[in-house]
Amino acid sequence: MDAMHTPAELERYKRATEGLGIAISELTWLRDFFWVIVLDERRAYYFDILGKRADGLSARSSTFYACSSSARAAATNEENPAKKVLWLCIAGVCLARAYALSQRLVRQIGTLRLTNGQLNIRAYILAAVRKYQEAHYCIDLILENPDASADNQALMYRLRADICRSQKDYADAEMAIQEALSFRTQLSASTLVRIFRSYALLRRAQDRLREAENIEADANALAGQHGLPGQQEKIRVIPV
Repeated sequence: MDAMHTPAELERYKRATEGLGIAISELTWLRDFFWVIVLDERRAYYFDILGKRADGLSARSSTFYACSSSARAAATNEENPAKKVLWLCIAGVCLARAYALSQRLVRQIGTLRLTNGQLNIRAYILAAVRKYQEAHYCIDLILENPDASADNQALMYRLRADICRSQKDYADAEMAIQEALSFRTQLSASTLVRIFRSYALLRRAQDRLREAENIEADANALAGQHGLPGQQEKIRVIPV
């Protein structure tokens, strides 16, 4: 905490980081990446003032990971070959930035000092850059923590399922997705939609297309009911 700032000022900075987080999320879905980066830099500055540099680094890595996912979805929907390549390049640059920020965070405080939320973000980034062994390590740290929330645990089982599916280990992917679904009644709508998306991808990989389509329909309905247009778009671009 910066001694040069009054408690009232620090409280304003705290509220500002929360407000900026909401704006960044909305702009990411709109793919207004210029303003995402501008606001993300401002939020990082506020985190520094609050003495929460690790939180700032984790939040920034999450922002760039989300931008990468949004750009990949745009590329999948894009029919113009040149624009498709452009979106894929943007996705690659954003993912590289997310990984660099996550690595910087770990160099500063170490993996074992990361919060469950920070571990969650890092696990997804590591999986995206195909560093699966390191991703599994973060997953295990969360699943072994009795204080981890139901959403966080379910998302880690979902990520494990995604990794196993990518390696064509469908039996372990099935077990992981069922573990994720075992939390169903305790989960937020956003988490449940994400799990349904992964479940549908697994069924598609297994050539069980009718089941996949039914799961996608359930995911789309749930996302629509809870106002999650970003998730609905990702459902529409399945399979990737």
